[in-house]
Amino acid sequence: MSATISSPWVFAAAIVVALVCVALLLRVRLPLVAKSGFSGAALLLACAAGGIALSWPRSPNVVVMVDLSPSTRSASYRNPAAMRARIEQLLPGIEHQLKFFARGDAVEVAQSPNASQQLPDVPENQTQFSPPAVDAVVLISDGQFTLPANSPSVFAVVDAGIVNADDAAIESLEIRERTAVAHVRNRGGDRVLSWKGGTQSDVARGSFALERALSENDNSVAARLNAGDAWPENDAGFALRAPRPSERAWIGSSAPNGWRDRDGDDFVRDSSILLNSSVITLAASADELSQAAQDTLASYVRDLGGTLILRGGPKGFAAGGFTGTAIDAISPLASSPPEPTRQWILVVDASGSMAAAVDGSTRFDRAVSAMQSLLFNLPPNDVVQIGSIADQFTPWGASQSAVELLKNVAPPTTLTPRGPTNLEPFLQSLANASEPLPREVVIISDGEAEMDNPSELGGALRAAGVRPHVLLIGETQRTAALQDLTKAADGQIRRESDVQNWSAVLRTMTRMAIGDVTIAMAQRVRFDFPIDSDVAIEILNRTWLRNARVLAQINEGKPRWPVAAEW
Repeated sequence: MSATISSPWVFAAAIVVALVCVALLLRVRLPLVAKSGFSGAALLLACAAGGIALSWPRSPNVVVMVDLSPSTRSASYRNPAAMRARIEQLLPGIEHQLKFFARGDAVEVAQSPNASQQLPDVPENQTQFSPPAVDAVVLISDGQFTLPANSPSVFAVVDAGIVNADDAAIESLEIRERTAVAHVRNRGGDRVLSWKGGTQSDVARGSFALERALSENDNSVAARLNAGDAWPENDAGFALRAPRPSERAWIGSSAPNGWRDRDGDDFVRDSSILLNSSVITLAASADELSQAAQDTLASYVRDLGGTLILRGGPKGFAAGGFTGTAIDAISPLASSPPEPTRQWILVVDASGSMAAAVDGSTRFDRAVSAMQSLLFNLPPNDVVQIGSIADQFTPWGASQSAVELLKNVAPPTTLTPRGPTNLEPFLQSLANASEPLPREVVIISDGEAEMDNPSELGGALRAAGVRPHVLLIGETQRTAALQDLTKAADGQIRRESDVQNWSAVLRTMTRMAIGDVTIAMAQRVRFDFPIDSDVAIEILNRTWLRNARVLAQINEGKPRWPVAAEW
């Protein structure tokens, strides 16, 4: 047993104080038991003040964990005699447990392994290290795992047989057109790679990409390294030539000869159709495609390297409602300009009447959801302000670009429908404010709003560059004021009571607010390779070139307007 004092001076002072207290206590008339108890307590308090600690030594609880996963085959400790000699060197005379592991649960060894046999593998695709709750772990392993956060002290042992393991492997084998390519890594002596068909390649120490020519009829390739290391399972490779896609798919009406009519959801339901398509032409608008179909077509391009032709015209780009969609994101021509051209003010009615129940929720909650979904279809770089209106306008945050606002847009958690729809003062404030960008105000409301002179207010809004677009979702007939307002301000008003259609109507209204983004013309335009011909252009979609190769352009514009481009 050993004792330590963390604060000797404090301990000495505390002892003096304790002895004085004991001396005074002896003069008091108390039972002997009480005096003994108080005296002992004073002495213990003095010991505590001085930080006295007593310790009794014990033998540490040590476990030796030996990794027998397949990746350690070349280790010298696979020889039981060498393993015992190494452990004795590391832990001379210290008691310990010996456990073998590869999986999470280690297996304790009841007796010493047979010295005449190599320790076999514990089969496992990935080594898992789960040490027991002990004082220390002596770890004999190649360390191909992550230590758990609550691991005890681990003392790792380096094994020269693992560090200098001689292993050669075919890391990958692929077919590129008429060439087979084997990626080989060799950490040992010279080896030989034998190809299917009898051809051989010498493999020196290092990493190489070895090629072999294939004929048009070779649909598979195989290669194998000659024996020479402890891991024969990574010495061979096999690859199949993927069948070439043959179908030319057409999404939209009036597929030309040689093209197969397809619905966008065909590719969602059956991925084999997608894989068998050499090219897909999209001749449908965004409203004719489900969200799943749009995401699948984008993945076909982005992840599979497929060819997707996006047609222009009244169903293409912004005219077809693709602004801000997954299809727009993969297009070499953007549907909206790179700089903001409008300011959008999105307003949700939060008056008391919006608390009415609808489709398992409230009218207000459904209106919020519809307005939030509209953000996906606004020009990504346009400035957007979103908020709610009751007795006054409540912004939900600062004005941002549509793409930034999408990251975090929600009404305040304390906001609940209450009060009147006090729309007139809010619109008057917009008419009085001067802004450099034209403003589009999109309002979703049940129409319970009163105005003194809506036509005069509408004229003031038009003069200030503000256009209101109102979606009426209630049953009220008190809509004359809003109709006069939107008419005088060159805006629009729509009525839709079916909650399932609110998002679609908002998208349509937004598209109409942006206006016609096609340009009628009668001109022949020269297309570069791979089209390489003159093409008659009747309708040009106004688009903006991304970092892509231009195939055709109209030279009259400044800057020149792209007609076609490819990624």
